Amino acid sequence: MEMVTAEQRAHLEALATALESGTYQQASGALRKGDCFCCLGVACHVMDADAWERPHSTFDTDAWRFPNPVNWHPQRTTTTELPEKAQAFYGLNSVGSFVFERLPQQLREQLAFESRVPEMPTTLMGLNDAGVPFSTIAKVIRAVWLVPSV
Repeated sequence: MEMVTAEQRAHLEALATALESGTYQQASGALRKGDCFCCLGVACHVMDADAWERPHSTFDTDAWRFPNPVNWHPQRTTTTELPEKAQAFYGLNSVGSFVFERLPQQLREQLAFESRVPEMPTTLMGLNDAGVPFSTIAKVIRAVWLVPSV
């Protein structure tokens, strides 16, 4: 199990529940496209549903922006990675990295079956963009970050 605080565990449980709820349609390649979300976009939405910014130009296509108030980002928003505020909120890095080999065997087999790419992703973002359903990504969150330590 990855180390997270009790508060982050509660936030991750809310995220896993949201992913399983059927409320969100899945998208890839951006946190949010129109009314569809990447799993990390769902994380942003659960944290602050009112923070989204509509696309600024035709170059943005339909990718919404989420505030990312860090000095290095010129527009102080992001469309693809988990913003720093959300990273701290959930205890994740910008792409939700985890160690695949630490997952239960049955879940590794399910991921191998559901993924549309030959090499298994080791990030929540990668699983999402490989076509793994939200319900399975929720299982990964629970297995990596929410399983009680022994």
